[in-house]
Amino acid sequence: MTLILILTGFYVLWLASLLKVAYTPSLFQNYTLFKAINSILFVIISVISWRHSTIGILTFWPLLTAFCMAAFGDIAIGVANNRHGPDGATRSVSGMAGVGFFCVAHIFYLLFFTQFCPMRPYHFILPIIALLVMLYVTRHPSFHFSRHTRPAAVFYYMVVTLMFSVGLGASIRCITWSPFFSVHVPFNGWSAGIGVALFLISDILMLPLLFMAGCAVSAALPDGLDTQPEPPISEAQSAPTPSPSHSPEPEVYRASVGIVGDILMMTSQIQGAKTAEGYDFRPSFYAMEPLFSSVDIMAGNFECTLAGEAAGYTQRRPAAPPPTVDDPNPKQPYQTFNAPDELAADLRAVGFDLLTTANNHCLDRGKEGLFRTIETLRAAGLAQTGTYLSEEERDTPCIMTAGGITFGFVAMTESVNSYDARLGGDSWAVGRVSQRERIQGEIEACRSAGAEVVIAFPHWGEQYLDKPVRRQREYAQSFADWGADAVIGSHPHCAEPFEWITAEDGRRVPVAYSMSNFISNMAGQNTEYGLFLRLDVQRDERGVSIEMSYLPTACIIQKAGGRRLHQPIPCWAEEAKRTGVEPLSEGELKKTRRAFDHVVKICGLEDAGLIEWTEEYDKQA
Repeated sequence: MTLILILTGFYVLWLASLLKVAYTPSLFQNYTLFKAINSILFVIISVISWRHSTIGILTFWPLLTAFCMAAFGDIAIGVANNRHGPDGATRSVSGMAGVGFFCVAHIFYLLFFTQFCPMRPYHFILPIIALLVMLYVTRHPSFHFSRHTRPAAVFYYMVVTLMFSVGLGASIRCITWSPFFSVHVPFNGWSAGIGVALFLISDILMLPLLFMAGCAVSAALPDGLDTQPEPPISEAQSAPTPSPSHSPEPEVYRASVGIVGDILMMTSQIQGAKTAEGYDFRPSFYAMEPLFSSVDIMAGNFECTLAGEAAGYTQRRPAAPPPTVDDPNPKQPYQTFNAPDELAADLRAVGFDLLTTANNHCLDRGKEGLFRTIETLRAAGLAQTGTYLSEEERDTPCIMTAGGITFGFVAMTESVNSYDARLGGDSWAVGRVSQRERIQGEIEACRSAGAEVVIAFPHWGEQYLDKPVRRQREYAQSFADWGADAVIGSHPHCAEPFEWITAEDGRRVPVAYSMSNFISNMAGQNTEYGLFLRLDVQRDERGVSIEMSYLPTACIIQKAGGRRLHQPIPCWAEEAKRTGVEPLSEGELKKTRRAFDHVVKICGLEDAGLIEWTEEYDKQA
């Protein structure tokens, strides 16, 4: 007994140390180690307690296993906490593994209690109630459960409530009838009853953390995007009055998002990527990879479909049909786009993480082509938003976490090139700018899912204009008022100005009205010029701040071996040769200079800074 008391006292002291580490920013990097030691100590104390009791190993082993599973769960969530901070503990694979360990622990608690209170039909009353409640909760749109996490949440709480029911029954038996037991009762009924009740209460309180903010968020992440935050650093500009020496330094988290405009795949681009083995689009992006790798999340507008070879790849724009009596001035049909599946894997390989798919070409190969595009992008490890496979999926926000900061993404389009009829009754499959209440709900859903920064991607405006039209400005203001922290537009195929607008709650919101083309075969009307936009986000004790910077790009065409290779390259004016592509001709250099001057003139330097070439980029190139 003395030994147990000493170990328990040591355990309490260590628990106090753990709490000190958990809530002291400068010590938080040691949280995982302290949590692991704490959990292991509890298992050791339980074993020592068992060795000094009259409980047999056959009775004790389920309880010991439960303690061990709970220890593994604590360690796994400790790892998640160390990576993401307490607010994002379960938003990673390790966090979800911790939830799984706790579920298994509850099952073994249940096995232990059934030795003293065999399960009876009335024990399932509470789990059935929990089942009905969870079926309602997980399907309610306000809670934002994904289809991947709904079964896990329902199963977890059925197990917990069944453990509570049987455990409570066992504790009541020990309190009421323990004198009639022929064997020594191995646990105190009162303490056991209180313990299982606390288990139930704590798990109910942890519901938002474990599933709504954890599972639902992690399910939306593609592989490799649940990135570790940078270690907390002290703020660059300290307060005028220095803090006392014993005060912890404020935590500062930083993350960056890189964004490019329209990714188009026209006939010559597809032909230029053809190889003996299939298609290889990666050489087109070699010059941009140093910039892609410099940001935590890389995004772009995928203005194409991946409907399969049988649907026919992009062909040259057909000529207008001959005039008729009913239509004396027929319009030239829209060009429709479809690219080989290899494009998806190549975009992921060169650094893209997220693609927006809501644009006027998303239905170029019909509803089936739209669905296949989504499936192909996701199979390549890319996240996407703006088009959806189901209504339920439409209600699940697109969330990514990087650098300890959680981002939400919302995408929508003004037009689908008059192909609305191809959707049939499935209008939910494409996000539309005109669905104002819907967009507001999506922004709010991102906030509810834990997003600290929400970026809206509207596909809007008029083609070939270098300034926004009135409705773009009106929509941008509405998005900001509804909670968007940045608005990044596309569709006009040429650059449009940047500006900062003020939301109704006082936030300053950056707006890029058009990102222009990133890669295409378009020529004239400044369509060969685009830009790489970078949003640098910082979160500290004062809140979240955003800085915007950019770099002009130009899409050049290099001929090699009978192929036409389309390459977006960064334009550092005279530094344009340092891009990792073949040496540029004088004509190509002039094009990069024109691109640089044009984009800077349109976008200006008052609302965004220019990204400078660095030795790091040079080495990577």
